[in-house]
Amino acid sequence: KFIIKYKMDGVEILGWLPGHEDLAKVYCESACLVMPSFSEGGPRVTLEAMACETAVISTPVGIMKEVIRDGENCLQTGWSAAEIAEKMMFVLKEPDKTRAIAKAGQRSVKEFEYHKAIKFYAESYLNLHVARRRRVMKKLFYILPEYEKNTSTHFGYNVELLDEIAKETDVFLFIEKGERPEYSRIQKIYVGKFRFILFRILERFFVFGAARLCGYRDFYSHYAYLSASIAGLICRLSFGRLWFWHCEMRGEYETKGCNLCGLGDKITKDWPFRFVLRACNTLMTCSKEMKKYYASAFHVPQEKIKVLPNWVDTKKLMPRKRKPGNTVLFLHWLSPR
Repeated sequence: KFIIKYKMDGVEILGWLPGHEDLAKVYCESACLVMPSFSEGGPRVTLEAMACETAVISTPVGIMKEVIRDGENCLQTGWSAAEIAEKMMFVLKEPDKTRAIAKAGQRSVKEFEYHKAIKFYAESYLNLHVARRRRVMKKLFYILPEYEKNTSTHFGYNVELLDEIAKETDVFLFIEKGERPEYSRIQKIYVGKFRFILFRILERFFVFGAARLCGYRDFYSHYAYLSASIAGLICRLSFGRLWFWHCEMRGEYETKGCNLCGLGDKITKDWPFRFVLRACNTLMTCSKEMKKYYASAFHVPQEKIKVLPNWVDTKKLMPRKRKPGNTVLFLHWLSPR
C-alpha cells in the first residue's frame, strides 16, 4: 500500500533472507547498504556488508560510532531524508571513490572477524567469571531467545560461541523457541515447549529451578526479558548470579503513558527489562557508547557494565564475485522519511 501510494515503482521488497548465502548475494549485487536507524546496538548487518566490500551509508548508532571514519571506510549520514538521499546519490555518481571506501571498509571489519573474535570472546567471558570467583567456572546456564539452523540471525553466532566455551565449561543451553542445534560439546539443551504465556512462565520456573538445584549458579540471558526476570528472581533467592546481554536503546521503544493498548508490552517487555537491569550482577553490551547509554538512561552503575564487541563470520561472506549495479539496499521499515 505504501509503495502504491507513493508510486515507488523502483522499490522491490526482498523480505526475510534466511541464510548467509542469500545475504552475501544481495550485498554483492548492491551499490551500497543504507542503515538509517535511529537506534541500534550493533548493527551486525553493516559489518557483514562491509565484509562483502559493499559501501555502507550509516547513521552514527551503536557500534558504528566507533567504526565509522566518514569518507574513508564508510559514509556517515544524519537522520533526515535529504541527507540520506545526498549520500545515496554520491555512491551512484562517484563509483571510483565509493569503491575505495568499500575496500577500506572491508579492511576495517577484519578486527571483528569471527575466527579471531570468538576465541577472544570466550576467553574474556570465562575470565570475567574467574575474576569474580577466583577459580574457573564449571557450570553455565545460557538462555537464548530462539534458534534455527538455517538462519541469518545473530543467534547462530551465540551457539557457536557456546560450543567454544563448552571446551572448559559444562554448558546448559535453554532455547525459548526453535530447534535443537547439533553441536557435540553442548551436552544439555532444552527447547521451550509452550506458547501460552502462563505455561511458559511455569516451564521456566521449573527448568531454571531444577538447573539451580543441579549446581548451575551462573545464569546468562541473551536478551529474553521474561526468562531473564525469572532467572534473576531465582538467583536472588538462591545466591546465584545473572549475566544479562543487551545492546539496544530500549528506552526509545518503551510504551509511553498509561493505556490498555500498551499494557501487554509493559508486562512482557518494559517492566521485566527494568527489573533485569537491577537484578543482574553484570550487564554485558557491545560498545563503550552503549555502556554510557545504560548508565545515563537507566542509571546502571558503570562498574556493573562490561563491554565485549560484536563479531562477524567474514569467511561465510567473502571472497565473492561482486556484480554491483545501481541497486541501493535500504535496510529499514518503509516510512515517509
